[in-house]
Amino acid sequence: MTAENTTAAATIEDAKIEQSVKVYLDWDEVNKRWEIDPVTVDGHQLDGLDGADTDLFKDFWTPEIKAEIETANAEPLPNAEQLILLLLEALPAESTVKSALSEVLDAAGSWADELTTYIAPASEQFHDEESATSQRDSASTIRAAIELLRQ
Repeated sequence: MTAENTTAAATIEDAKIEQSVKVYLDWDEVNKRWEIDPVTVDGHQLDGLDGADTDLFKDFWTPEIKAEIETANAEPLPNAEQLILLLLEALPAESTVKSALSEVLDAAGSWADELTTYIAPASEQFHDEESATSQRDSASTIRAAIELLRQ
């Protein structure tokens, strides 16, 4: 194997398929800042730029890479809600936003535990089944939100 072939092989192994999406911004003249254009968060998949691609020169594309690019192009792009979750997941552990969200989720989890462990049973002791059911439902809703945001 020549040095040239070794470089090509290393490049093929390091290649990854990428896609860029458009997040439309509007200029807020009153607050002098960018804001998300509502068309970005309309529930539909985000607009891509040119389709999935790889940073690898086309001369080095293998049939497997071509097939993987075709598969990626066939998959729908995320919508804005899905993109937010992807961004949260991608943030490094030392991110202040990720850290703050983790603290809020931990506190919400503690509150859900309090609702089911202490508050709902106390309501039941006072024969207030309606409140106990509502408190357990609230705890369940909180846990579902936590699960969504911790994916």
